Amino acid sequence: MLCFYASGTLDSVYGMLSNWENILNEVRVTAPSFKSIQFKEVKNGADLLADEQMLRRAKCLWALQYNRSDADDLLLRTIFEAEVQWHSNAPFQGFAKELTVAALLLAKRPPSDVLQLMWSAKSANFDTWCGFDSRLLGCGGVESAISEARELGDESLLNHLTDEDQPLFSDDEVAEYLEDMDAWIPTSPTDEVPATWFRRAQMLDEKNVAKEVLDDWCASSSPPEDSYLQQALASIGFFAEAVDTQQRILAKADSARTELHLLKLAELERLAGFYDGSFANLKNVWNLIKSSRNGNTYYRKVVEEGFTLSVVTEGAFASEVFEFAEKIDRSCYGRRTSKFKINKKPEREWLPLNVLKEAVEAASKLGNTSAEMAYKRRAETKRHRINQATGEI
Repeated sequence: MLCFYASGTLDSVYGMLSNWENILNEVRVTAPSFKSIQFKEVKNGADLLADEQMLRRAKCLWALQYNRSDADDLLLRTIFEAEVQWHSNAPFQGFAKELTVAALLLAKRPPSDVLQLMWSAKSANFDTWCGFDSRLLGCGGVESAISEARELGDESLLNHLTDEDQPLFSDDEVAEYLEDMDAWIPTSPTDEVPATWFRRAQMLDEKNVAKEVLDDWCASSSPPEDSYLQQALASIGFFAEAVDTQQRILAKADSARTELHLLKLAELERLAGFYDGSFANLKNVWNLIKSSRNGNTYYRKVVEEGFTLSVVTEGAFASEVFEFAEKIDRSCYGRRTSKFKINKKPEREWLPLNVLKEAVEAASKLGNTSAEMAYKRRAETKRHRINQATGEI
C-alpha cells in the first residue's frame, strides 16, 4: 500500500525495486545454472555458517514476484531449491518468508515433481516442519499427492496428507488457501503492506529507508501497534524513538506486566545511551520483584542487564551498577529462592554462560580481580557442563 507514503519514501522504495529488477535481469541470462543465487556456504564473523548469496537471491525473488514470465519457471525452481538448502543448513534453523513466497509462486504452475519439492521445504528443519503449511503439499492435486506418497512408502509424508486413510484437505481447500495467500504475493508493488517494505529494507541494512517507511506508516490512518513499532525501531538502531514507544506501552500496560515492560525500557535506555534512566529502571524492577512470588522469573534478566550496563559505562557509575548486579547474583547463586521458602541445597549455575562472560568483562574493566576470577571459574564450570551435555568431552 504505497498510497500514503511521502514522495521521498516512494523514491527510496522504488530505488530499491529498480536495483532488484537489474539483478533479476542479470541472473536471467545466467541460465540454466543461475550460479550467483545458489546456496553458497561461508562462515560469518561469529564463525557460524551463513549463505553468502541469500540477499542476492532474495532481491531476485522480490523482483520476480512482480515480473514473472513463463520463461522464469526454472529460475523460480532454482530459488526455491536454494532456499530449502539454506533452511536445511542454517545454524539457528528458522523459517524465512522468502521460502513461503517461492513456494506460493511455484504452486501457481506446479511442476510434475511438486510434491517432493514442497516436502523438501516442509522437512528442511524444525521450524519449517512446524510452520510450512501442509496444504502446499496438495498444490499439484491432493489425490495424486496421496498416491505418490503411498508409492514412495513415506509414512511421514502420508501422515501430512491423510488421517485414517482419509484426505486431510480437499483440492477446493487447497485452492482456497492459495487464493487467500495471494495477498502475501501481490503482483504489483503498490499492493504490498508497509511491514513488507520495512522488513526488506531492514534485511538489506537500508536503515534510513526502513525509518522512512515506519514514519509514513505511523502518520497514516492505520498505524502499526506500539509493540511492533518498538521492536521495529530497535531493530534498525533508532533506540531513542524505541524508548519513547516503550514508555507509551508501559503507561498503558496491565500492572501484572509492569516488571516486564520496565526491563525492556531499561534495555532500550541502555542501548540509547540513557544510562541513568536504565539503572533507575533496573532498581525499580528489583524493588518490585524482590518480594514477589514470581520474582525469580526476572532475577536473571536484572543481573544480566546490570552486568551489561556496567560494561558500557565508566568510573564510579559502572562500579555502582556492577555491585548492584553482583549483590543480586550472590543472593541467588547456590540456592533456590522464592517468596515462601529458601532451600539452601546447592543448585547448578543459575546464570547463562553469556551473562557470566559479561560479568568477567565488567569485573576486569573495573579492576575487580577477585570478582573477575570468581566469575571466570563459574564460566569455566558452566562451559564444562555444557560440553558434557552436548557430548563434546
